[in-house]
Amino acid sequence: MRRVPKKWIGKIIAVTWHDPTGFINSDITEVKLSPCVSIGILICADNEKVILRTAKYADSTVGDYSVIARGCCTDFKLAV
Repeated sequence: MRRVPKKWIGKIIAVTWHDPTGFINSDITEVKLSPCVSIGILICADNEKVILRTAKYADSTVGDYSVIARGCCTDFKLAV
């Protein structure tokens, strides 16, 4: 599993990952992981998870975050 450099904390990154997806009443040939790319400010990256901040409300510590299981991640890139 590729490491995320600690110096990327606070920077905008793109995370490529496979989203575990549920299928109901589907043919087995349709069942697969869903490829995704999430972009945000890297808040945390450890062996368990990657946390991206995707929005922060002005004058507040409240915001929107994406938490992605580390085992689902396939690539990390600086976005800018």
